[in-house]
Amino acid sequence: MKSIFHDKSILIAIDNSPIARILSGTLEILQFDAIDIAKDGEEAFQAFQTGNHDIVVTELFMNPVDGRDLVRKIRDERAGSPNIFAPVLLNVAQSVQLDIESIRADGFTDLLLSPFSFDDVKTRLSYILENCQEHTTPSAPVPAVQQEAPNPQSESPEHDQELVKSLLGHYLDHHETVLKKLKFAQNATAKSISDIRKELEEHDNASIVNFSKFEAMWEEIIDMFVKGGISEDDIFKIEHLITNVPEDIKKHYKQLTQQDKSFLKMVESLNHDAYRKARDIALEVQAKPNLLTGMTPDAYKEKSSEEDDPDIGFIFRPTKKS
Repeated sequence: MKSIFHDKSILIAIDNSPIARILSGTLEILQFDAIDIAKDGEEAFQAFQTGNHDIVVTELFMNPVDGRDLVRKIRDERAGSPNIFAPVLLNVAQSVQLDIESIRADGFTDLLLSPFSFDDVKTRLSYILENCQEHTTPSAPVPAVQQEAPNPQSESPEHDQELVKSLLGHYLDHHETVLKKLKFAQNATAKSISDIRKELEEHDNASIVNFSKFEAMWEEIIDMFVKGGISEDDIFKIEHLITNVPEDIKKHYKQLTQQDKSFLKMVESLNHDAYRKARDIALEVQAKPNLLTGMTPDAYKEKSSEEDDPDIGFIFRPTKKS
């Protein structure tokens, strides 16, 4: 099962280096084939001229050349643009007052307000690649969507960027942590099966069959992690599953995890409370109709590629030993 992004190239034109790096890490998980980063519109356009990018992500405020100048050059064959139809996604903080008609006239394909989460990035990029490979300026929504006041907890564009760092940073760290937990659980299951085979008189064959199904399940979930696209909610569900394994597996799992000091530090560093607070704000921002397209979150999901989304409904849940 390949990701929709696996053979795609993307250009990130964002002058905030921490945001660019963390967004790049997110795109790596989504399995983009090539990810290029530029610190301003001038550098981005030079990269665009030689990079054969499938999509560009940029922001309004960059020096010396901003995102609006960049998209105008991309849309202008006379400026040396190799692909005037390339989709360009504009990212801007929810607290910035926007002139939507001007943005539409510049030639942006879509708009993503900050703060946003991993799931928002995946859905929006999937939608664009599925529906906007040859850019046309989106029609003005009827009736027009009015920009609302930002969430009261949004103090400034810089604060919105900090929320993005919190959301994407937490996702990347949580993704890595749960992947490690899965590998520990896989090894613990193998050790449990080995124990059973050594002491068959104390177990029946059903125990081996039961644990073998766990072993196959770990392998399948790890494969989903490696190929990208696990949603935030599914990561929490999978993590919960790992904590509810039979005692024979849990015994070995605890031994393995307690021996890995770097893993324990990684677990301790996760700030779920800060993540949830940031996510609440992001959910409120993303729930509103898009200012540029008028589309709702459900409309984006309906028109995004869902065929590669993992389905954790397959998860095997053997009965614990009493």
